[in-house]
This record gives sequence, structure tokens and C-alpha cells, in this order.
Amino acid sequence: MVVLYMAFLKIPIIGIPKEGGTDPFFIFRTITASNRGHLAEFGIIPLVLAVLIMQVLLGLKIIKVNFSDSEDRKLYNVAIKILAILLTFALALIFPFCNVYRNLTTSQNSLIAVQLFLAGLIIILMDELLQRGYGIGRGVTLFIITSVSFDIFDGMFNLTQDVAGGGLIWYRGCILAFFQGIARGDLKTPFWRLGKTPDMFAFFMMLLIFTFTVYIASIKIEIPAQHREKSIPSRYSIRKLYTLYVPVILTSILFSIIYFISSIIFSNYPQNKAFLWENIPHTD
Repeated sequence: MVVLYMAFLKIPIIGIPKEGGTDPFFIFRTITASNRGHLAEFGIIPLVLAVLIMQVLLGLKIIKVNFSDSEDRKLYNVAIKILAILLTFALALIFPFCNVYRNLTTSQNSLIAVQLFLAGLIIILMDELLQRGYGIGRGVTLFIITSVSFDIFDGMFNLTQDVAGGGLIWYRGCILAFFQGIARGDLKTPFWRLGKTPDMFAFFMMLLIFTFTVYIASIKIEIPAQHREKSIPSRYSIRKLYTLYVPVILTSILFSIIYFISSIIFSNYPQNKAFLWENIPHTD
């Protein structure tokens, strides 16, 4: 599963131009385990959105589910998967035909839509296999870990030599650039590189945040508990950081959907500018 998902992160979709177009999810690519222009274009977005929609429907009592009943639980999980497939199909049509990849022909858009839908469907099936016990953990968690780990490794050991600094060509990987800096007697450039290029400062900040998060996640609160029938004292542990990454994922996807919709509207109707305060007639 990990190897296949890593391939999805790096196999480009046929027909998408390398340059041009917008990326509605550019800020949230890491947390959604996705990569623009590749088979993992949507990542876990359809799966998380499907769960979020079903939770909203439950909260509003539009649907009722008895989770103590195994048949209700099965139907609920099937509904989530069907909704995720429908969302994948909708996104596969919206992305190419709403000019996300800029002005392409109908045949090119159709080819892109087929690839997006099939890739998203395979990711949903992979998540289903993991939920059925063919692997370790859940699909969403595994895909996020795979995406983040791949980005970290790529940022450390990328062999691409396209980063200029001080008139010299540097490796894109920050660890390789660091050893280059030692050989050249220049440690300033590997620690501070402009743009999205990885540097050692970002690497040490990542280690600091990682260590802090692991420490917070390991803190537990012990609640005294006692069995109703047996007088055996025990303790029930609750993690201090109980929700972990779930609120971050939900917030990121909600903001990305809002940005996505606004990008589609603007790309199709660029002549309609935003209403600015200076353009509205008013008196002091």
C-alpha cells in the first residue's frame, strides 16, 4: 500500500501541462496527502469529506444510525464509501472542465477526468482493504504518513541541482546541500535558502515541532475507575491531545473547498472583479 501510494504521488497525469493553471489545495497538500498534477491529485479529500458530511447529517438528525447494531454500522460504512466515490467523480469532472488546468480541449479534459476518477477510486479501495484488516492502521492515517515521510525524505536527499546560491549550483536536498556547504566553506546558504527550497533551518524546526508534538501526545490523564461488580481499583487513561490531527484535517479541507470554489468562479468569470470598498458609492 505504501509503495503504491508513493507511486501515485509521483506518477504524473497524462495531459496536464507542467506550467500554468491554479492549485486550489496548494496550502494543504501535505495534510491531505495529495500532489498536484499527479495520480494522488485528490489524496484523502473525498474520504474525509464523505465522513464529514455523514457526521453532519447525523448531528442534524437527518439520518439515524444505531451503532450498537452491526447491520446499521455496515450500512453506515457503505454509505460513506459510496459518497466518497460520488465526490471523487464530481471532483474528477470539476477539475478539468472548470479550467483548473487552464484552457484545454474537450478530449484532453475527458482523458484527465478518467485518470482522476480511476486513481481516486483505487485510493478509496485501498482504504477499504486497510479497514477490513489487510494491513496496519487506517487508510487515511497511512496515506498521510506516507505523503509526509516522502516529502521529508525528498527535502533532505533530493539530488536535483537547480538551486542557485552565491553564484553556485546547490543540491535541492538540505542534507546534501549542508555537506556541500562544508566542502565549500559556506554554511550560510544551506541554512537559509529563499522560496520553497528546503534548508537546514526548516529541518531543525521540523525536528523541534516533531519532538514537541510527540511529547504532548504522550501525556495522559489517569482517571480512577472501579468495576460495578468487582471491587478491584483501576485507572482509565485519556490522552491529553485526544483529537490529534483530525481538527487540522477538517479545517484544512473546509478552507481548501472554499478556495477551490472561489478559484473556479474567478477562472470562468475573470471580468467580474471583487467588490472593493473603494468602488462602492458611499458618504463619510
